[in-house]
Amino acid sequence: MRKLAHTGIAAAEIDGMTIHSFLGEQRNSGKPRIIKPGDSKLEKEWRPVEYLLIDEMSM
Repeated sequence: MRKLAHTGIAAAEIDGMTIHSFLGEQRNSGKPRIIKPGDSKLEKEWRPVEYLLIDEMSM
């Protein structure tokens, strides 16, 4: 299970990570990450995930 949140503070509260970090987005890069089929890093992150919890209550 991956625990994700919108902010770093919220992620720390649930012992998780931010959604952007999990997806490999750079902070304030100005360029969106283009996800293509066969993106091995992203596939490696998602392959073992059976459940995804996104915390929105602490916002």
